[in-house]
Amino acid sequence: MEKPVNDIVLRVEHLKKYYPVSGGFLSRGNKFVKAVDDVSFQIRRGETFGLVGESGCGKSTLGKALIRLHEPTSGEVWLNGVNIAALSNRDFAPYRRQIQIVFQDPSASLNPRHTIEAILAEPFIVHGLYKNDRAQMKKEVERLMELVGLDSYMLNKYPHELSGGQKQRVGIARTLALKPDLIVQDEPVSALDVSIQAQIINLMVDLQKELGLSYLFISHNLNVVYQISDNVGVMYLGRMMEITPYQGLYKNPAHPYTKALLSAIPQPECQGESHRIILEGDIPSPVNPPAGCRFHTRCRECMECCRRKEPQLKEIAPGHFVACHLYD
Repeated sequence: MEKPVNDIVLRVEHLKKYYPVSGGFLSRGNKFVKAVDDVSFQIRRGETFGLVGESGCGKSTLGKALIRLHEPTSGEVWLNGVNIAALSNRDFAPYRRQIQIVFQDPSASLNPRHTIEAILAEPFIVHGLYKNDRAQMKKEVERLMELVGLDSYMLNKYPHELSGGQKQRVGIARTLALKPDLIVQDEPVSALDVSIQAQIINLMVDLQKELGLSYLFISHNLNVVYQISDNVGVMYLGRMMEITPYQGLYKNPAHPYTKALLSAIPQPECQGESHRIILEGDIPSPVNPPAGCRFHTRCRECMECCRRKEPQLKEIAPGHFVACHLYD
């Protein structure tokens, strides 16, 4: 049964993030890196939207633009029915509690001069919570440690005294402090060992069930995305190429780029050799993307219309959208 519209926690419409480029003294006109270019999707409450693509496709920039670490160039970001992209910094401040982020590198995202207790207490201090009740704040910090499976004796330690997995658990605990509705997971396990990756993923799944969280899970690892996602978006050169339920991504991929990504997943020898699709050529520059479909310069199924007309996302099956002229 289809969920009601008001069950959508995040709706992104035509989001763009361009960065100006200085071309030097002899350059003419303004140039921009089109890191995110006209991206639209939505996330329902309690679900995980996986976002995949090659390095440099704009995944992390999109995540940071949603929470306004990078201000969007244009477009709309509807969080619980409010377009937070249109708010001033002062008006947006209360909504920061509803959307949080877990960064890729736990070592770089934690202040090395602060104890774990100070790091976890900081969100409460910044938002003026428990300022007259330090004992209650201490209890909340201990509750956060328990939520992510860490012992309270670690509160007096500094980040360098913790392992990578423990530091990432602290980062997750910090995002939970303000009880957000949506958490952007920016490659949260890519810097961890494989065994620790599984522990962190299981932790995030358990927290989602317990707290009713919604995730935007950004990763280049399709196997990890398969384990945690309800729906998956595939990005290439700043554009969304395909959006599909996670089963459709693996059983019935539609876009040639998606098929190439899936063919690159290593397979055990017992399953036999899989057909590997080798993409030729380099990724075009985001400063001067090709006309028409942005993937046509590397696509084996390119047609003449692909070079001239940019395809738009169209629904080819329930919940399955693809931007490709093969389905016109």
